[in-house]
Amino acid sequence: EVGMPTTDVPWTEGELPTVTLDGKIFRIIRNADDLKRFADDVNSGQQNLNAIQTADIDLGGIDNWKPIGTQYPGDPRPFLGIYNGNGYTISHLKISNMQDEFAVGLFGMTDGDALLTGIHLRKVEIISGKAINVGTLVGFNGSASTVSLCSAQGKINTSDINPTVGGLVGLNEGTITRCRTDVEITVDRVNLGGVHLTAGAGGIVGINEYSGLLFACHAIGNITMKGNASNGNPIMRAGGIAGRNAINYNLNSTIHCCIAEGDVSVTSESAYIDIYAGGLVGYHNYNGVLNSCYASGTATASTEGIPIGRIGAIVGFMSGDNVDCCYGA
Repeated sequence: EVGMPTTDVPWTEGELPTVTLDGKIFRIIRNADDLKRFADDVNSGQQNLNAIQTADIDLGGIDNWKPIGTQYPGDPRPFLGIYNGNGYTISHLKISNMQDEFAVGLFGMTDGDALLTGIHLRKVEIISGKAINVGTLVGFNGSASTVSLCSAQGKINTSDINPTVGGLVGLNEGTITRCRTDVEITVDRVNLGGVHLTAGAGGIVGINEYSGLLFACHAIGNITMKGNASNGNPIMRAGGIAGRNAINYNLNSTIHCCIAEGDVSVTSESAYIDIYAGGLVGYHNYNGVLNSCYASGTATASTEGIPIGRIGAIVGFMSGDNVDCCYGA
C-alpha cells in the first residue's frame, strides 16, 4: 500500500550521490555529466574531493576537455584527493589547442597525497599547442602523488617550444606503479629557439625526476620527435619508458621492472640541437636508477649540422653507473 506523504520531502537540486568508504566520502561518478561536474568543482577550489566511478564513460560529446586540477601560470590548483576508476573505462577523451594550462591530461596537476587508481583511458586524442606538461592521464604528477593500476590507449600530438610528453604522465615527481600504455606520441616541428630549452617524450613519462618512481610499467606505443633550432644548443630526449630519468638536489629518480616495446625516433632538422634516443630512457642522469628493465623497440636518431647525437638500445646517454640488469634488443 502506497500513500501520499503528509509532509514535504527534502530535495536539493542537482545533488550528487555519495558513498562513504574507509571513513572518506566519495562522490559517485556514473556518466560524462558527473565527471564534468566533478572537474568543475575541483577547479573551482574543492581540490580534496574524492570520487569512485561506477560505469564506463564516453566523453565523445566534449570536444575540448578541461583537465581536473589545473596548473595556470602563477595559480596552480592541483587535485589533492582520490579518484578510483574502479576498473571502468573512460573513452574519447579529446583535448585540443590548450592555450593557458601548463599541464594537460584527464587530470592536469596532482599534488599532496593524491591517488589515481583503476582508471583506463581508451581512444584518447590530445593535440596540444601551448601546454608544457602533457600526458593522457595527468600532465604533472606531484611529489607525494600516486598513480596505480591505470592504462591508456590513444595518441598525442604536440608542438610546443619545450614540451614534456608522456604516454601516461608528462612530468612525474611521484609514484607510478603497475600501469600500461599503448599511446602513439608525436612531438613535431618543435622550435627550440634558445639556450637550454628542452623537449622530452617517453612511453610512460616524459621526465621522471625529484624522487619519481616507476615500477612494473609497460609501454608499447611508438615515439617520434622532430625539431629545429636557431641557436643555443637546446636538447631533445626520447625513450621507450622515459625521455629523461634525472637526479635533482640529491633526490634519486628510479625506474624498476619496466618494459618498453615501442620504437623511438628523434630527428634534428637543423644544427645546434643535442639529441638523445634510448630504447628505455633517452637521457639517464648521474644517480638516477634504472634496474631490471627490458626494451625490444628500435631507437634511431638523425642529425643535421653539428649537434651531438647519442643513441642506445637501453639508454641514449648515461652519466654514472646506476643501470643494472637491463636488456635492449
